[in-house]
This record gives sequence, structure tokens and C-alpha cells, in this order.
Amino acid sequence: MNLVHTVATSPDHAVAPAVEALDDPEASGEALRHVLVGGVHSVEDFAAEVTEAEGRDPLSAHQTTKIIGEVLTELD
Repeated sequence: MNLVHTVATSPDHAVAPAVEALDDPEASGEALRHVLVGGVHSVEDFAAEVTEAEGRDPLSAHQTTKIIGEVLTELD
């Protein structure tokens, strides 16, 4: 969750530094892939969890999906 929040709040939407800071990039990638595989409701639930955990403005499902895609591209 922190990864998505970090990218969403980064002034320049910096994906690479956020990915480099991961302790276990492979596990993070797998978790994010599971969110996408779960479909729209899974992404919406994940976005709501990020909002609740990080105490910030809500992320839309579209924005969350876009960030997850960017992170997975960086991981690959």
C-alpha cells in the first residue's frame, strides 16, 4: 500500500525511486498483480485501503490501476 501511496503523492510521480526502496520487489509485484486480477472491485477495495491506511485523499480506481501498471512495468 505504501508503494502506491508514495507514487501517488510524489510531486513528479516518481515510480523508479519508489520501486528501488522496496525490501521485496518480487512479493510486492505479486501482491499488486493479485489486486489487478481481482477486477474492478478488488482495485476499488485496494484504493480504499490505501486511503484509510495512509490518511490521504481517496484514489480513484483508474488512478490506482494506472499506478499499479507503472509499478509492474518498472519491476519487469
